[in-house]
Amino acid sequence: MAISRFSSSRVTQGLPKYQSAWDQDGVAQGAIEPIAKYVAIGASGATGFDFRNIPQTYTDLLIVQYLRSNRAATTEQFWQRFNDDATSAYSSNWVQGDGASATSSNAQTQTVANRFFIPAASATANLFGISQVHIMDYKSTSKFKTVLTRWNSDVSGSGTTGLSVGMWRSMNAIQTINVATENGSVLTAGSTIYLYGIRSAS
Repeated sequence: MAISRFSSSRVTQGLPKYQSAWDQDGVAQGAIEPIAKYVAIGASGATGFDFRNIPQTYTDLLIVQYLRSNRAATTEQFWQRFNDDATSAYSSNWVQGDGASATSSNAQTQTVANRFFIPAASATANLFGISQVHIMDYKSTSKFKTVLTRWNSDVSGSGTTGLSVGMWRSMNAIQTINVATENGSVLTAGSTIYLYGIRSAS
């Protein structure tokens, strides 16, 4: 499926770096710094978004998402890709629960990373799913990339919460992150995706 792309004017750039008297280079070590964000604007919103030209100055990346879809169902799935790679280079293992039972499984040779659930049109109004995606050592050119995802999809007492660990089997540094709905539904107004960079604590 196609991912809608926007000009740089649709991306809000990060705030100035935090500075302190004891930090001689003016950068807070171990800090989580905002890089960019996307905010859906309703019916003219997108199925997803691309973060491009990601700075190669951090150790890890963190995506924080507040998402809801207009799909005619209770839930929709959401995913990530890296560097526009739609080949079968992804795998994941996950566990999830709904308050009554828990399940776990895995998927190999996938074309996307770490699918997870978000509320859709049939879920209780104004409920948004919350998720965090931690991409470790994203700029390495000597190892595959590990991705940890945590999510909560509350659909008025019958949603799911889960944790997954995925891998992108590529030695390439991540310069682009693609995120999108599984079934091509549009993100509803207020859906927000934040991209942060994590600096080394050393």
